[in-house]
Amino acid sequence: MKKLVQLYIVFVSLLCNNVTAQELNAKVTINAEKLGTVPDKTIFKDMEKAITEFLNNRKWTNDQYQLVERINCTFFINLTEMATDVFKAEVDIQSTRPIYNSNYTSAVFFTLDKDWLFKYSRYENLEFNENQFSSNFTSMLAFYAYVIIGMDYDSYALEGGTSNFIKAQQIVNQASTASEPGWLSSTGTQSKNRYWLIENLLNARYKPFHEAMNQYYRKGMDEMHKDLDGARKEISSALTQIKTVWKLSPNLFLLQLFFFTKSEEIVNIYKDALPADKNKIVELLNEINVQNATKWQQILGK
Repeated sequence: MKKLVQLYIVFVSLLCNNVTAQELNAKVTINAEKLGTVPDKTIFKDMEKAITEFLNNRKWTNDQYQLVERINCTFFINLTEMATDVFKAEVDIQSTRPIYNSNYTSAVFFTLDKDWLFKYSRYENLEFNENQFSSNFTSMLAFYAYVIIGMDYDSYALEGGTSNFIKAQQIVNQASTASEPGWLSSTGTQSKNRYWLIENLLNARYKPFHEAMNQYYRKGMDEMHKDLDGARKEISSALTQIKTVWKLSPNLFLLQLFFFTKSEEIVNIYKDALPADKNKIVELLNEINVQNATKWQQILGK
């Protein structure tokens, strides 16, 4: 009997390890504090549940995923206005990925989208058609799903996320006639919206960004467990690649997002480096991202 139980446990374990899953493991939080008094706040829980199921239950690619391979991401939706079934919101979106042979998870993508305007009715079944624009709400969610997956793929393989970025661009193109902000080059938060994010990601001029992302992770972060100094050198080389993009467009939205996402991590990577290496990297960082000059001084212990 004991042997049968052991065999059953092994069988279940193997079965679980081979279960295929969707790409995203999204945690969604709705914050309605700015709305003041709302008669029935259960609608926010319904919305939270609907978004979570939409992101996590849909198959976004044709790739096979194991449960442990799902991309962890968060959507913090801060509702700012509500009129019946119409909502405005500012949304923090972040994704992470594990670093090889460690317990550390690294932020890959982090943005704040201030241009969310959408309709939602209680118990609404969220539908998305990738061939046409029918809902601003699901189009925004799908757009970021593809960006998150694309950024994750880019960190594992050179330009690995391109096909997903193209899917996101298709959504932007379909939304070009939408009245809601964030989809056009001249609407929403101007040069910091969905249009410009995907334009930057697919613009051939900025190919060094994708090369830098791959080098930063595959040759840098993923190798830290066995060669810390060598990994730092690769990350320094990746940041030099970022400089080539900065020379082309110093105020590029994509670069702003990169440093918004990675600044804390970069400080931690270099704070224990040799003094000469610290000085060199701080000089580079102050040149290409002066906005975080105070933070870069932490590398020097100041």
